[in-house]
Amino acid sequence: RMEGAPEAEGAWDEGDGLRVLTAGGLVRAVVLPDGEVRDGTGRTLAYIEANGEVGSHEMEFLGRVHRTAGTVCNRRDEHVGEVDIGHGYVRNAQGSVVAEVSKDGSVSGNGQRTAGYVQGFTFEAMPRLAAYVLLVDPAFVAGF
Repeated sequence: RMEGAPEAEGAWDEGDGLRVLTAGGLVRAVVLPDGEVRDGTGRTLAYIEANGEVGSHEMEFLGRVHRTAGTVCNRRDEHVGEVDIGHGYVRNAQGSVVAEVSKDGSVSGNGQRTAGYVQGFTFEAMPRLAAYVLLVDPAFVAGF
């Protein structure tokens, strides 16, 4: 999945969206302001719409983030997790924190180890980041 991913170079302008980096500084994904999610090589992975709906690169419905409730549901409308914007937490369906994002954008997994970084991060981006972690790329935080 990370094959061919480039190293992150230069400053990132938060107006360009979110740039998700591995702990080693490779570009894992970019979430553009329009919601398009691309991997480090520029290939479209998914779309995270402003209304919370998430679709695959083939426009297949993957699920939704309910901003006001803070819940994330999959395509079958099953609860797969939640987002706590104030604390920067993404929890799975069992309530375990699978990603914790600090204000500087560092992301740690359930084991408190650094999974990577999100450049351009603001707490307002948490619902979009929860959609990315729970519906698009759960492997990002797995094992961390």
